[in-house]
Amino acid sequence: MSSTHSGKFQPVGRHVRHHLISFVAAGAVTAILLQVQPPPAHAAVRQDGGRRPVIFVHGWSGKPATFDDMKKYFRSAGYVEDELLAWGYDSIKKGNEEIAGELKKVVEEKAKNSPDGKVDLVAHSMGGLSTLWYLRKMGGSSLVAHWAGIAAPIHGTALAVQGAEMAEGSAFVKKLNEGEEDPVKSTPGPTRYATFRSNVGEGRTNELPGYYCDGIVGGVPSNLPVRAGTTSAVKGATNVVTPCLGHNEIHRDPWVANKVMDFLASPYEGVTPRRGNTYCGDGYDYEGRDGLVESRVQHCLETDGNGKVRATTRVRNCAYKWGGVWYTSKSNYKCLPEQSHVVKYKGAVVSTGSVADNVVERAGEFYGEWVKLPGSGKYSVSVKYSQNGPYWGAGPARSGEFSLDIPASELAASRTP
Repeated sequence: MSSTHSGKFQPVGRHVRHHLISFVAAGAVTAILLQVQPPPAHAAVRQDGGRRPVIFVHGWSGKPATFDDMKKYFRSAGYVEDELLAWGYDSIKKGNEEIAGELKKVVEEKAKNSPDGKVDLVAHSMGGLSTLWYLRKMGGSSLVAHWAGIAAPIHGTALAVQGAEMAEGSAFVKKLNEGEEDPVKSTPGPTRYATFRSNVGEGRTNELPGYYCDGIVGGVPSNLPVRAGTTSAVKGATNVVTPCLGHNEIHRDPWVANKVMDFLASPYEGVTPRRGNTYCGDGYDYEGRDGLVESRVQHCLETDGNGKVRATTRVRNCAYKWGGVWYTSKSNYKCLPEQSHVVKYKGAVVSTGSVADNVVERAGEFYGEWVKLPGSGKYSVSVKYSQNGPYWGAGPARSGEFSLDIPASELAASRTP
């Protein structure tokens, strides 16, 4: 598996889990039951020049207050109010190209007071179209350090009014994405790009429209069954699949807010609060019990921002087949995933253990134990994954290996102001 970078998961509220974790301690294998808590809080380090401004861009018929919850999470992490601009504009009467022109002026003005002369853009829904147009078509990447598109219909949505700019196949969508196979055109300039979507797109289910966690942004290709994931993804970007969240819920969720902040702080350059990160191998489709259960699985290493690391497994769209019909996992038919892992650094074992989860339903995460990072550079991860559900009983284990690089900035010695 190849390495990709995505933000750190910091569990909050309902995301706290109980797990049975086995790990090596003083040469012996020990099993403990514990409650997984959020990673330690990171110190808010403010440089003399302040922090890079963040501009939030709402979607169609939205307003600046759309981002009130996310701004609250940002302030809790160390940002101050004048570094967070929720920009308001007329999304009903104006097209995306005109909106992008207005955004250009806002970015230029905010960049004047930025410690590094740049801003970060965080856009929801239709806001992702105008902001990406600004970057791809108007040279905005010279003033934008990071672009985060949340539930943005980059390739259109089937639920938009026919002929509207957000509709699948519209002239605007085609022009926005022309040449996207070329990284220079898809993700231009020095800007870092990431998308956050709740639609997996790889799975199957007959529970329509319930399959679309988003509920609004989803594509309907001609080759049914419906697959919804690709409309929000950007080629060359870090494309993150969130837990199952609705379209008007995803940008208010603390999980997503933390992931966005982690992304904006990567790499750490002294103009954002310090954050941990998550480094992942490629995801894959798990199938078990002769094709009767499936899920989308991704294995990662998560850092805490204070020199520690743990193995993390993400599960999305856990589903089962009954009577020829696909259903997503629910409280009475849970996913029941299991994984064992061995993490090595320069050939030496850093972490080993197994984790079984009895909480994950349709989507979720579960974790190994925090251990100290021994150094920077290449880590190798061997993982074995299986599911005991939903509904149909134990499935076969799937094994895999991947390697990834963890930078020196993650080590505890480098995390001082």
